[in-house]
Amino acid sequence: MNVETAAIGDALAIGAVIDGAYVKWRVQLPDLPDVSAGIGEEILAGRMHVARLEGDVVGILNAQAGEDAFHVMNIAVHPDHEGKGIGRALMDHAEALARASGASRMVLATHQDMGDNVGLYQHLGWKVTAYEGVKVMMHRDIAPQ
Repeated sequence: MNVETAAIGDALAIGAVIDGAYVKWRVQLPDLPDVSAGIGEEILAGRMHVARLEGDVVGILNAQAGEDAFHVMNIAVHPDHEGKGIGRALMDHAEALARASGASRMVLATHQDMGDNVGLYQHLGWKVTAYEGVKVMMHRDIAPQ
């Protein structure tokens, strides 16, 4: 498996990964934003990264450096490939991008009713910093290289 910056030709596969990863949540959480909107723009801006397994896109990372932190905007693994370490590889890639950008911390937001996500991120060293409506805001400090 390798993780790389997405190309515009990956847009349909990225959409399939995101839609597959979020299908169960769309039914349970009607207030979930459209997480697959704007894929083309994110690719063109260089914010979309893909995990490939045997050439197929099986996971995505949407992230960017900000003024105060490195922002993980979305991370998703296709349900057919869960449990293979893809999410962890994407998060490691995000940390490498954050370090390269000079950021000292990473931030993300997840939905409060996606409790498994909060627990997973906490297991990876993330801390809850705030609650904003249905969003759980989290951060993780990273040591400089």
